[in-house]
Amino acid sequence: IFTGRTPVSLGVTRFAQPAKPDVPFFTDVLRSNGYWAGIDGRHQHLDGRVNDAPHIMETLKELGMRSLDTRFDHFVRSASTKGANLAKVGEKVAAILDEVPAGKPFFLYFGFNQPHRSWGEDHDGIDPAQLVLPPDWPDLPEVRLDYARYLAEVRDLDTGFGLIDAMLEKRGIKDNTLVIFMGDNGEALLRSKGTVFDRGTHVPLLIRWPAKIKP
Repeated sequence: IFTGRTPVSLGVTRFAQPAKPDVPFFTDVLRSNGYWAGIDGRHQHLDGRVNDAPHIMETLKELGMRSLDTRFDHFVRSASTKGANLAKVGEKVAAILDEVPAGKPFFLYFGFNQPHRSWGEDHDGIDPAQLVLPPDWPDLPEVRLDYARYLAEVRDLDTGFGLIDAMLEKRGIKDNTLVIFMGDNGEALLRSKGTVFDRGTHVPLLIRWPAKIKP
């Protein structure tokens, strides 16, 4: 995503393989043109707990992962947005933006954990029995419950994004902030993520810039 190139062109042919270290990120270009650049929230699979997979972290470090913290002005390794952290998302992003020098343009990548397995247990207000399932899914109680929990996480994501949006408006920068909302894969349900079925390759992308782009 940060290079704008396909995995194969980067020499990435398997899961969790680092890209070539000499390939520039688009954030490198932004910084060379006066931008402040930050990365926070979920952006890799180890969610900040290095001891979960020390051998993977060591390999990534040897192959160039260590360069990430020198390629951004703000770099936090995969902080969670689930659970109690969700309500603090707006405050967290506001605190990050406080680091940006006055008058300096900024780019911030902020990743959400939602929706991502394992889902949370809570699906309050979403009745599994009332859900309309895709026609190619088996109509089983377990499938309905799984779908309800997934939708609850989508709702949490919407809540978190709303907190960031409200913060931008409060600061008076919403209209002139280019917001790009996207995912890195399709939904993680039946015949979806990890497959080449439509639901696995249908990636969300929304772009908003009120001062420049009229709906």
